[in-house]
Amino acid sequence: MTGVAVRTFRWISWLPLAAFVGTWIYIGRYEGWGAWAAGPLLLIPIGLSAAMAVVGLVLCYGALKRDGIDLGTTLATLLAALPVIWFAVRVILTS
Repeated sequence: MTGVAVRTFRWISWLPLAAFVGTWIYIGRYEGWGAWAAGPLLLIPIGLSAAMAVVGLVLCYGALKRDGIDLGTTLATLLAALPVIWFAVRVILTS
């Protein structure tokens, strides 16, 4: 991958987490059935997080093959994947 793709990914890697936190705060305003009905809104940032995590893994793999481990891209991938990781842990613990 080119350096432009890696730089762009690093610049936007915070978006899934920000969208997740914003949606969580929005849903927190509701109580009872309202919160339950607004819950599917969380699927949007989780889907964005999953897509960006896949892109980040591809970029990390490319960097690993080319130069070795790139810590910045790895941390950006982890940041972008945090909502998916939270969702997976929550599903596992509540099942």
